[in-house]
Amino acid sequence: MPTASTVQSALIAQAPSNPVESPSPAWTLDRERRLADRLKRGDAAAFRELYEHFAPIVLRSVLMPMVRNPQVAEDLLAETFTRVFEHRARFSWHARGMFPWIARIARNLAVDHLRKDRRRRALPEDFDRYLPDPAEWTADRLLVRDEFADLVRVRIERVLGELHPRYRRVIELRILEGRSRAEAAEVLGVSVPTLDVVLSRACKSFRTKYRDLFVPEGGSPWEEGEP
Repeated sequence: MPTASTVQSALIAQAPSNPVESPSPAWTLDRERRLADRLKRGDAAAFRELYEHFAPIVLRSVLMPMVRNPQVAEDLLAETFTRVFEHRARFSWHARGMFPWIARIARNLAVDHLRKDRRRRALPEDFDRYLPDPAEWTADRLLVRDEFADLVRVRIERVLGELHPRYRRVIELRILEGRSRAEAAEVLGVSVPTLDVVLSRACKSFRTKYRDLFVPEGGSPWEEGEP
């Protein structure tokens, strides 16, 4: 399977060169619709623009959260845009633009990959019922969600950095890494009942520290914009 970088290189090579560099125009639905029309006619330059705009969003917001493996996600991204080009005639324009259609292709490829790997991952047979459907997604909405997720991650890392090392480690093992109680207890060298007590205290300490750092008195945890 070709990598995403191979696909991108091929697109750049096919696109007509322009010796005069000019700022890229703002991305609008009107511009996207014109590119979609050109894509349906097989225009490689339009395909390249759509790839460069949507590929990072699809990789970050659709594929990586599902497969959690950068190399697999890159491979699925390349296959996603291969199918976008191959099936371009099937796309019909609608108010949300091209992103939901592209995201659904990516999601279906990720589901197929996970289904093949289901037994090793111990996923339930109907696991795909619980995965998000991109029909209502838009690229702008996902960008906002990504910014929010980045803020959450920065705050969590800061709070963990200020916890007692034992509390930080038990949260990492049980919550961030998803280890079983027995596995986490073995890593920490304690019994399972002791692990449960330590985790309970760690979570309480985390909540207290988070409120102290980020929650205004009587306010929401998200009123402050800075991490």
